[in-house]
Amino acid sequence: MKKRGLLLRQRFLLASAFFGMIFLNAVISLTEAQTAVVSIKPTYLEVPQVGESFDVDINITNVNNLFAYELQVFYMRNVVNCIRASRPPGHFLEPKLSPDNYLIFKWEIENEFNATHGRIWLAYTLKIGETGRSGSGILVRLTFISVSLGTTPLILADDSGRGGHVLLARYPDSASIPNVTEDGMVKVIPEFSIEVILLAFLITSSFAIALTMKSKSNQTKA
Repeated sequence: MKKRGLLLRQRFLLASAFFGMIFLNAVISLTEAQTAVVSIKPTYLEVPQVGESFDVDINITNVNNLFAYELQVFYMRNVVNCIRASRPPGHFLEPKLSPDNYLIFKWEIENEFNATHGRIWLAYTLKIGETGRSGSGILVRLTFISVSLGTTPLILADDSGRGGHVLLARYPDSASIPNVTEDGMVKVIPEFSIEVILLAFLITSSFAIALTMKSKSNQTKA
């Protein structure tokens, strides 16, 4: 009887370990199946006037062991120009061993890339000794200035200019990390000038005076 109880207990423990491994593998597979997302944040931005500067971020979400990236951003040059591409303090691939423990292969801003578009081309990697980063955060902060009224997309692309994904490299084997991109949109809209506001006020006031006079005239006739 004692042997039988011991045998049942061993079988229970083996079954628990077996199903535990299945559950762990399922969790790992689910985590690995999550596709990294590189996005422009905010997705949509309205700029109230020409000549105003503003920031947008390039964010990374749900990435595992990221060690390097290379990407391009395209925009309509007659609507906005880029004036700076920076890595803010605490950015996702900030070195931990030493502040200068990184390499930059490309960090270019071409507002006159062609007749219609401007282009930003960025390629950055941590140095050997650093470890890959997992999770979500900011990769780059872009500062633009509006140059005319209109709307422009901010399109993320890889090193060859193809949209839909960028290049992400994994630690430690530099293998490519699958990803998708979420582009942004910027609209430069006119601000109401003081002349427009005064004109609207005068029209409204004149209309109100006309209604009042008409009402008094009707009362007099009555």
